[in-house]
Amino acid sequence: MLHCMLTNPAYDINSYIVVDEATRQAALIDPSGDAARLCARLAAMRAEPTCILLTHGHYDHISALDGLKARGVQAPVCIHARDAGMLTDAGLNLSPWLCGQAHTYPAAERLLQDGDTIRLGEGALTVLHTPGHTPGGVCYYDAAGNALFSGDTLFDGAVGRSDFPGGDHGALITSIARKLLALPDDTALLPGHGGDSSLGVQRRVNPFLQGV
Repeated sequence: MLHCMLTNPAYDINSYIVVDEATRQAALIDPSGDAARLCARLAAMRAEPTCILLTHGHYDHISALDGLKARGVQAPVCIHARDAGMLTDAGLNLSPWLCGQAHTYPAAERLLQDGDTIRLGEGALTVLHTPGHTPGGVCYYDAAGNALFSGDTLFDGAVGRSDFPGGDHGALITSIARKLLALPDDTALLPGHGGDSSLGVQRRVNPFLQGV
């Protein structure tokens, strides 16, 4: 599957569009910032969004949800069951702290669990539950495309924060060791913040993963 990254400079957060080349069905991962820009990129890619996939429920990763709906994007919002309450609770999604205003959103249309499959035409993404940054944090794995959309679980040279409500550093490292480092070393790492890398590089150089 094809993918492209759009970065919201306000939070240095990466949103991704993943497109099945045969059908042009698309997933929009962690829509942040300017919804008009996201919609323009979807149109340029001739992509029809069939789902909106959230890696977790913090405001910086979901801030474009209302704008997308206002522009007619009707794709269902999907989030892990343990983070579902963050959409409807401003305190949990940290919007007052991140942007100075309380923001809430409608409840998700689909609650995800570990191992779920997200179908995109002839392609698929697998849900990997990786708690630690949040209780319901997930990554999305494109096995055929050899790519991992890691949200705030794993970054180039770092791991997600665990000092927010519901965070657990030990659980985060266990999630990475059991779920992510079990994938092939040449898997592309496409994180929620910062630049891309590969799992093999992170296994060797990420200071948080040494001895894991």
